[in-house]
Amino acid sequence: MGAQQFEYDAGAGTSIYFALSVAILSLLPFTYLLWPSHERRERERLASLRAVHHHTLWFQLKSEQQGGKWKSQLRKFVVLVAWVGVALLLARATGLQSEPEYDPYTVLGLEQNASVAEVKKRYRQLSLVLHPDRGGDSVKFMAATRAYKALTDEEARRNLELHGNPDGPQAMSFGIALPAWIVDQQNSMLVLGVYALAFMVILPTAVGTWWYRSMRYTGDQILLSTTQLFVFHLNRHRMLSPKRVLCLLAAASEFCPYYNKAAPTRPQDDTEIPQLIKALGGVGEGGRDPPLCYPYSIKARALLLAHLARLPLNPTTLEQDRRFVVALSPALLQEMVSIAWQLNQAAKYRGASSDTVPLQTIESIMRVSQMIVQSQWDNSSPLLQLPFLSQDFARHLSVRKGMRGLRELASISSADRQALLTDHCDVDKLMTISRVLQTMPSVALHGELKVLDDEDTDKVTAGALVTLSVTITRYSLMEMQFHNKGDDYSKVEEREEKEDLGKRSGGAKRWQKQKGGKKAGRGKGMRWRMKGRGRGKIGEKDTAPPEKGDGVGTAIVAAGPESSSEGEGQSSDDDDEGANRDGSDKDDAEWAELQQSMPQRGRGLLASRPQTTHPVFTLSFPQEKQERWWLYLVDRKRQTLVTPPQPVTSLIDSETVELKFAAPERLGSYGYLLVLRSDSYLGLDTMQNLRVQVHEAGEERHPQLESESETDSEIGDSDTD
Repeated sequence: MGAQQFEYDAGAGTSIYFALSVAILSLLPFTYLLWPSHERRERERLASLRAVHHHTLWFQLKSEQQGGKWKSQLRKFVVLVAWVGVALLLARATGLQSEPEYDPYTVLGLEQNASVAEVKKRYRQLSLVLHPDRGGDSVKFMAATRAYKALTDEEARRNLELHGNPDGPQAMSFGIALPAWIVDQQNSMLVLGVYALAFMVILPTAVGTWWYRSMRYTGDQILLSTTQLFVFHLNRHRMLSPKRVLCLLAAASEFCPYYNKAAPTRPQDDTEIPQLIKALGGVGEGGRDPPLCYPYSIKARALLLAHLARLPLNPTTLEQDRRFVVALSPALLQEMVSIAWQLNQAAKYRGASSDTVPLQTIESIMRVSQMIVQSQWDNSSPLLQLPFLSQDFARHLSVRKGMRGLRELASISSADRQALLTDHCDVDKLMTISRVLQTMPSVALHGELKVLDDEDTDKVTAGALVTLSVTITRYSLMEMQFHNKGDDYSKVEEREEKEDLGKRSGGAKRWQKQKGGKKAGRGKGMRWRMKGRGRGKIGEKDTAPPEKGDGVGTAIVAAGPESSSEGEGQSSDDDDEGANRDGSDKDDAEWAELQQSMPQRGRGLLASRPQTTHPVFTLSFPQEKQERWWLYLVDRKRQTLVTPPQPVTSLIDSETVELKFAAPERLGSYGYLLVLRSDSYLGLDTMQNLRVQVHEAGEERHPQLESESETDSEIGDSDTD
C-alpha cells in the first residue's frame, strides 16, 4: 500500500471550494436579515392604519423611516452583488477538471484490449513521427514509450491492471482546499499573528463583553441596578402616589449615562433643564434620597412631567430626550409591578400580617403606565385621549353634557355625537374621532371556578387550590353601546353592603334548609355564569353565555345548589341505582372533558403567542404601542391582591387566562373583585364582582383504597372464623 501525501493548493485550483463554502454560509443569514422583504408588508400595514393613526407621533416617525427607499435599494444591490460573486465562484469551481486516470491505449490511440502486435506496430509508427532525432515532441514520445512498456512488459501490465499505474502502487494524495501560501515559512509569523488575534483576543473579548452585559440585565432586559432601586424604595415607602411613582421611575438606571451609554446627555442641559423646571413650576417631591436627587433623575422627571402636561419642547434636544425616556417607561413600570408582587409574597412567607406594597401603590403604578402612554394625568378627562379635543372643550363635555368618559361618548348614536361635537370639529375630524372610537377596546369577562384536585371540581372547600379560568373577549368600543359605565371600588363595596344587608334581613340563614329540603352550600356545588346586568342572586338557574354585544358590566355570579321535588317517594334501591348511574355519567363526562382539554393545553404550550395585538391610539407616544392588560383578583374586604397581576399580552379577539389562588381556611361567603386593567388606556378598565362560598373539606377516600380496606377486613374476619 502506498504512502499518503497531503498537498496544499499551490495553483489556487481547489481552494476555490473553501472560498465558495465560506461565502455561501455567510451570505445565507445576511440575505435573510438584510433583504427588505418585510418592508412591503409594513408599508401595506401602515397604509391600513393611516385613516386612524395619521395624527399620532409614532405613525409620523415610522412613515418617515419608511420614506427612505434608497436604503432598501442599496441593501438589495449589495446582496445581489454578493450573490453574483458566489455565482462566479461556482462557475469557476464547476470548470475545474480533475486529473483523468492513466490509460495507455488512449495514449497510443488504440482500442481497448488491442493485441501486442498491434501495440508494437502502432509504437513504431509513432516513433517515426515523435522521436526527437526526427524533430518530434520529446514529451509525447516519452508518454508513448511509457504506454508501450505498460502494454508489452508483463510486470508493468500486471501493475496497470492491479493498481491503475504501470509503475506499481503510488502514494495517495489529498488536496487541501487552502492556498499554499498559508503554510509557507515566509508567512508563518503573519498566519500565527492572525490566529492569535482571532482566538486569543477577539473571541475572548466578545464572549466576555456578552457575559458582562448579560449579567447586568434581568430576563426582561431591565438593569439589575434598576430592580435593586425599585426593591429598596418599595420596601421603604409603602404608600406611593402617582407623583411618587414618577419620581421613582425617573431614577431608573436606564436613564443614567453611567449605566446606559444610550442615555442622552448634552451640554445644553445645564440651561434648558432649569428653564423647563421653571416652566413646569417645579418637579414635585424628590427628596434627598439618592439617586432621586441626581441630575439625570431630575432631568428624566422633568421630561416625564412635560410629557404629561403636553408641553412643546426643543425638537433637536429635549424632544429627542423625552422620546427616549417615554419609550422605556412602560417596560420599567411592568417590572415595578412584578417586584411589588414578589415583595408581598416574600412578606407572606415571613409570616407578615400585611403586604409590603399595598394594593393602592400597585394600582398607582398601573395608572402611571396609562398616563405616560396617553400623555395626560389620571385626574384629567379621559376624552383627551381623542384627537382634536382641547382641555376646555373636554371639561365642557364632562360638566355640561355628562360625557365623563369614552364609553359615554361611544354609547350615543352617530347623529347625537355629531350634534355634540359639531361646534368644535368639522366633518373630517368627526369621522376621525369615530374611527378612533371604533379601534378602542371594550372587554367582557366570563369566568369559571374549578377545584381541579378534588373529585367534586365545582365545590370550593377550605384551603383548596382554586383555579379561576377567565375568558377575556375583546370588542370594539362602538360595538358595545349598552355597557355598564364601569365600577370603582367604592361603588362595588356599597352595592355589596346593600346586598349583604338584604340577605341578613330577609334571606335564609346559612344553616337553614332551602328549596328541596337541602341545606345551603350542600349539593351540586357552584357554577359560574355570566348575567346580562349586575349580579344574580344565589339559587338562580343557569343562563346561557352572553352573545357578542353583551355589556362590559356583566358580572360573574354563583348559581346555588339546584333542587328538585321529583322522585322523593322512590325506594332506597332506586336512589342507590340512580346515584350510581349519575356517578358513572359524571365520571364519563369528566373523562371526556379531560380528554378534550389535554390537546388544547398542549397546543397552548407549544403555540407561539403573537407579538402584535392591536395598536394603541396614543397621540404623543414615540413608538407603536400594542395593547397590554393586567388581570388580577382582589380581596375586597382586606383590599389585598389574591393573585399576581397576570400580564395579558396576546389578546386579539378572545383569550383564556387561568388565575390560581388558595381558598380561605374559614367557612363562609367571601367577596372578591376581578380586575382587568389596561396599561395604555384611561377609563377602559373592567371590574367584576365575585363571591365564593367556602364549604367544609370532607374526608374523602379513594375508591381503590376503600376496596383494599374492605378486602383486608374480609381476610381478617375469615382468619378469626
